[in-house]
Amino acid sequence: MSVPEANCPSPLEQQKSEHRALAVLRMLGREPSYASNEEIVGCYFTRLGLACPRAQVRECLAMLERPGLIEVSTVEMLSVIRLTAKGDEVGKGLVVVEGVLRPGVDCPY
Repeated sequence: MSVPEANCPSPLEQQKSEHRALAVLRMLGREPSYASNEEIVGCYFTRLGLACPRAQVRECLAMLERPGLIEVSTVEMLSVIRLTAKGDEVGKGLVVVEGVLRPGVDCPY
């Protein structure tokens, strides 16, 4: 039985999702506290041409939290995210995780 096309992300959306995941990890790696929040992440996506609804920002963060690349906590209805050591390794391209684009030599993020 085949999965309806409506439930499958388009190849372009899949690629954007992988770029967003890498962008989050690289952004957090440059923060002095290795932390930020979902509001800042959403603004960063917009600056990079990867704008998406808040629900998609949260999906991206949940996808990064599942394999332990980030830790997510909630403070007054806002998701606060912190980079983990594994997430830093993925952001640097030392470890490959499905769903996260591997950075190239001249990665713009």
